[in-house]
Amino acid sequence: MKEESIVRAKRLPDGTLVQILPDGTTRPLQNRTDLARLEATTDEDIEQQITEDSDVAPLLDDNFWQNAKRITPTDRAQEIGVQVAPEDLQYIRQNRLDVASLLKNAIKEHRVHHTH
Repeated sequence: MKEESIVRAKRLPDGTLVQILPDGTTRPLQNRTDLARLEATTDEDIEQQITEDSDVAPLLDDNFWQNAKRITPTDRAQEIGVQVAPEDLQYIRQNRLDVASLLKNAIKEHRVHHTH
């Protein structure tokens, strides 16, 4: 998949879904889910879709669960705290900046330019 065709998104604590832009800022995403169609979908419909196209999802029958293996990620991100000056915090809030994404991008950029 081409990088430019990837849409990065996250759900905010208030439930709003936002797109994460390359500069780390965000913008609201429109919900285009056909909720009526989704609500009307039966278990039988889902099983038929899976049977017709195995790429839709695996059939979660007894055979699936007997062969399933639990995978525990070993490289989880660590949470850190960052102190900022009051005027910076005000700027962040006023501009609704996604500080975590900005910080991640800045660290990646620094690592690229300072790795020997």
